[in-house]
Order: sequence, then C-alpha cells, then structure tokens
Amino acid sequence: MLYEGIKFSMMETLGFLKGCNQEINRHREIHSPLSSSLGNEVWKPPDLGFTKINFDAAFQNETKIAITAILARNSEGNIVGAETYLFRDVRDAFVAEAKACE
Repeated sequence: MLYEGIKFSMMETLGFLKGCNQEINRHREIHSPLSSSLGNEVWKPPDLGFTKINFDAAFQNETKIAITAILARNSEGNIVGAETYLFRDVRDAFVAEAKACE
C-alpha cells in the first residue's frame, strides 16, 4: 500500500488492483485465438519507426477515484514505456478516460 513514497488507503489499493486486473483481462481477450475468430479488432503494432500509445482508465463511482494505465509499444510490439496514475475527485468515467489520454 506504499508506492513511490506515497501511502494509499485500502480502497485506493483495491481500485488500483481492479484496474490492473481489467487490463490483464482485456489483454487476454485481445490476444486470445478465439477473439480473432469472433471478428473483434486485434491490436496491431505501429509502422516501423513509430511508437503506439494505448491508454485506459478504471473508475470507482463510490470513491471518485480513477486509475489510469498507459502503454507505449514499438513496431515489434515490445513495451518501451508504461505508467499508471491515480487520480482523486474524478467526476465520472469519461473524465477518467480523458485524464488517461492527457
């Protein structure tokens, strides 16, 4: 419950873990062989010389806490950067997604 010198409450930690779990599940859905047969769009790496940045947010309406995750990948699909952020007093899920994009 301590990250980069900042102590988080149990609710904040659980929100963070919930967001991580959602990202893992989304990754599994995107990369499973079954998903491509269902017609879902599969993540594709960027062209050579480019970096693709993907982001998402998990939002808890009760606590108004959002956890965002950002991944940067190169043309080989390798992760070259990743970051998560915790935001408090977030109005709604749309604002949480906008903060992730920002």
